[in-house]
Amino acid sequence: MGPFLETFIGGLMTGMLYSLVALGFVLIFKASGVFNFAQGAMVLFAALAMARFAEWIPALLGIEHKALVNLMAFILAMGVMVMLAWVVERFVLGKLVNQEGVTLLMATLGITYFMDGFKLGVQFSLSQVALKALPVVILGGLTSVPGAIVGGLIIGVGEKLSEVYIGPMLGGGIEIWFAYALALLFLLVRPQGLYGEKIIDRV
Repeated sequence: MGPFLETFIGGLMTGMLYSLVALGFVLIFKASGVFNFAQGAMVLFAALAMARFAEWIPALLGIEHKALVNLMAFILAMGVMVMLAWVVERFVLGKLVNQEGVTLLMATLGITYFMDGFKLGVQFSLSQVALKALPVVILGGLTSVPGAIVGGLIIGVGEKLSEVYIGPMLGGGIEIWFAYALALLFLLVRPQGLYGEKIIDRV
């Protein structure tokens, strides 16, 4: 497989992760009008929880059948996330009903950084995926489900290809800022995103 195809496929896989998180942002915003910044952290927390359970179950229970281990890990991770969602709703968001949107945004941001402290044995920041998903939402459009998917794939593939083919000429690091630069460009020329609705205020 050629280097270009490998990079392209790697970008698609990364883009699908961005799209998944961005899709959560869009659906929650469309349903509640609140931009839940903690969405990305919770998605990744669930994935890491399942990975940890998949490692612990064989050692603790002696089960080696991978399909059964993964199924058990999935069920346990789902249980953890249900409990976590209940705690967040009961003790944080439930207390902020009818508050200003910026208050809810700051609350979800605080939840993100709190969860960022639980790495579950991985040297990986839970907030990184959420931060990368924000440009995806800007690119695709805040209220667009197809936009979240297309935007994620564009950014995932774009940052990988740029890092490999343009990065060496600029000293590398393009993958870090590519998504934000693209989002800034769209805010300047098409603030509603690719599929977002253009808002026209009449005086």
